[in-house]
Amino acid sequence: MLDFTSNKSIAIISSFFLIFVVIVPYYGFRFFRRQSKRSSVNISDKLSLTVGHASATGKRPTMEDDVLLALDISPEYAVYEAACHSRVSAFGVFDGHCGSEIAKHAAQNYRKFIQAQVQVFNPTPAQTCEGIKQSFLDFDSSTKRIPAGSTACVAFITPQHELFVANAGDSRAILIENNHPVSMSIDHKPSRESEKQRLLKAGAEVRPTTVVQSGCVLQLGPARIWPGGLSVSRGFGDHGMKDEVKMALGGFVQSQNLSWAEKQLVSPFPEIRYTELTQQSQAVILACDGLFDVMTNSDVVKIFNQQLPRLMIKAIEQVAIRNIEKSESEEQQGIIKKFIHGMQRSYARLKFSFLHELDDYKLTDELLLQADFLCAQMLSDKLVSLALQRETTDNVTVVVGLLRWKDTRKTARQWRELMKDEGLFSQFKKLLHKQNEVSCSETEDIQKDVQLWISPDDPSKQWIY
Repeated sequence: MLDFTSNKSIAIISSFFLIFVVIVPYYGFRFFRRQSKRSSVNISDKLSLTVGHASATGKRPTMEDDVLLALDISPEYAVYEAACHSRVSAFGVFDGHCGSEIAKHAAQNYRKFIQAQVQVFNPTPAQTCEGIKQSFLDFDSSTKRIPAGSTACVAFITPQHELFVANAGDSRAILIENNHPVSMSIDHKPSRESEKQRLLKAGAEVRPTTVVQSGCVLQLGPARIWPGGLSVSRGFGDHGMKDEVKMALGGFVQSQNLSWAEKQLVSPFPEIRYTELTQQSQAVILACDGLFDVMTNSDVVKIFNQQLPRLMIKAIEQVAIRNIEKSESEEQQGIIKKFIHGMQRSYARLKFSFLHELDDYKLTDELLLQADFLCAQMLSDKLVSLALQRETTDNVTVVVGLLRWKDTRKTARQWRELMKDEGLFSQFKKLLHKQNEVSCSETEDIQKDVQLWISPDDPSKQWIY
């Protein structure tokens, strides 16, 4: 048992106090501030974007996912540059398989391929989609010597407030609009009818894994592509299922009447959906199937709606306290003065949390982006944690892009009032549904004008439309 009167006990308690009250807040905020500079951007004078992400290996032995964060895809952009105006932003998730090499390669280098097409973001949506498609095909060609594969789900936001999502594989994108999900992608799996027809035309077989046991033939798991056994039908890499020579050596011979695109068992062609962002657009969430194996789109949005006000209040609290207590000469202060500053911040945090004394404290635009970044990180962490709690068997990666419109909520009080209003509204809806014996989801998909663009060369086109 610890003797609180001994010098040793006092030293231990003082050390813990110093670490968790002074050092962790001090250096933690320094890290947070560095990260936020390259995670927020002003899309236009009316809209800013802040991106956070989180990942977990889960039950897999290795991590094969990776993410793209390119807040300005113009070639002259510097990674650590502060936020400025009128940029095209790109962020994405890559879910690797048979190794992490292509997912990492995409995270590090896909940016160069979309930069080569950056001029297409000014003309018509069709030209923009054509340029995005070409960047996917060009990047895929660069991976021919890498023996792995990866899905690709990439979102682009333009200064004209247009959202484009290019998807190849079974990662997924959701736009959150007025607290409801808007699907911005549909999974590419062999069981999807248009993909199944494409694969059958190419000469492949689509069926689950077959096991013979005690004279019985059992089919286990999801539909897969044979030869190969993949459960995803589009993406980067997997050139053993694209290269005619390799497939022929494996005993798989295709018709010579097929085009190059039709012969690809794993197609690099993306499906692209685009829509206009409005003041009702709140966030874009991208994630690999490690999340969506255990959650629906509605589940994700319900969690977002529940967590956003609370986490935004927490983020504003931390940024406000840091801003109030910071000192320009703090870097040169001795340990005693740092200790005192840590005490002051802890006291301010208590006052903010329990007395709400800073509820009306207004952050500058720059500090709001810092709060948005911290909130986006916490939202990503929460979704990953819940996926693990629901026992997902795959790697989990989530990317949250928060959208902030000019003159929207800037203080903790405004977020607290939103929590109260939504709490009362939720109770009213439950009462109304109970009286009318109506059961409906609060986060069902809403109707929004989302356009689908398919390349004229896409081998599935005839079955999609």
